[in-house]
Amino acid sequence: MIQPLSPGELEKGRKNFMLFILVNNYAYFALSGNIITLLALRIQAGNLIVGLLSSFIFISYLFLIPGRELIKTAGTVRLLYRYYLARNLLMIPVVLVPFLSGRTALFIPVLVLTVFTFAFNTARGIHLTSDNPLMAELGGQNEQGSFLSRTLVGAYIISMASGVVVYFLLGGAAPLYMYAVIIGSGAAAGIIASRFLLRIPEPRSSTPQESGRLMASFLTAVKKRNLRNYFIILFLCFFSVSMIAPFIVVYFKQVFHALDSQIMLFTIAGNIGSLLMALLAGFSIDKLGAKPLYFAFAVITLATLVPPIAGFGVSGSAGLVITGCVLFFFQMMGTAGTYNAGRTYLLSALQHKEQLNFGVIYFFVIGVAGALGSFLGGLLLEVFLYSGLSLVNSFRLFFAIIALLYVVILVFLARLDATKPYSIRSALMFILSPRDLRALSLLKRLDV
Repeated sequence: MIQPLSPGELEKGRKNFMLFILVNNYAYFALSGNIITLLALRIQAGNLIVGLLSSFIFISYLFLIPGRELIKTAGTVRLLYRYYLARNLLMIPVVLVPFLSGRTALFIPVLVLTVFTFAFNTARGIHLTSDNPLMAELGGQNEQGSFLSRTLVGAYIISMASGVVVYFLLGGAAPLYMYAVIIGSGAAAGIIASRFLLRIPEPRSSTPQESGRLMASFLTAVKKRNLRNYFIILFLCFFSVSMIAPFIVVYFKQVFHALDSQIMLFTIAGNIGSLLMALLAGFSIDKLGAKPLYFAFAVITLATLVPPIAGFGVSGSAGLVITGCVLFFFQMMGTAGTYNAGRTYLLSALQHKEQLNFGVIYFFVIGVAGALGSFLGGLLLEVFLYSGLSLVNSFRLFFAIIALLYVVILVFLARLDATKPYSIRSALMFILSPRDLRALSLLKRLDV
């Protein structure tokens, strides 16, 4: 019988994994997400290209299929190291994009940005195959939720610090070459982070050979009512989130003419929301179960869609900053919370030997949903604008469609089996009570 990691190996693995997470989080912040979106907008790439670039984040998950075969020979940690290092090296050519813009035909910097962002995400998808088995091993038997939340706390703190640094780099009318500085430093940080991976022990509780046939796991997910509902929720969540994340930035840029530095302030506020989510989940999710928190964070995300649907206005730069910070705070809290609770729900429901196959299915569903959502989001906005709708009304209709999807998500979430003996209502009342939260925090510290 294969034994799990010893306490000493577990401590060493967790320490180096946390160091990796901290350095990697700056690298990922600088090489993806809003940085790539803002760069694309600065070089006049258009909504369709923004949607395409955003879809690559999710298309990357489709490469878990070849990753599943590669992990059998490379091993969990070695695969993660090789392709994580490769993804950072592949972003080095993107440093040239700011210098190509305005000096060559538009399609050249757009092509460089598109090709190497796709290559970055391809390598990312392959190394993500290692993610679920490694997280399950390092989390231990009874601390899956709290371990994931602790890593997220560290990640969000670094994201906030990264946002502050980038805010000053992009402050005022920052020259385009500052994006080369940000992306270059992100690639360098990623190369440094890869060294910590080699110090993590190889997981032993399960091996790739034990995982069985992927198709058998897929059929299990389809046949079992609760797993089927879970993956429907997962698909709808990431389809919706992938429509919100890039285009809430486009919304503030095009409707309110927000500066790049203001968008970074919004992102910092959003990371504070994500951090508070991780702190709350860290001491409550293993006690209350993932389902109530999943539901609560989906409601929060839905609520953030109301202001743009209503067509709110702002007055002055201060009003824009306050409005954007509040909206991003709750939007990123909600979307990060649904990710955390959803992943914890799946990890707690599976045996170690099921982690690899269901991890592949999990990320594959995210990939298909996110790629469709990002690309169709950009296409939908272009169709609305082409049909004669005003800019504001195009976005109002766009966000209203997403809100309807979240109503469907809440219906399916209510049907999901609970992993703990708490109903959604009782768990939410618990969370809203400061006294109960203090008691829960004390129990967590006492490990009761």
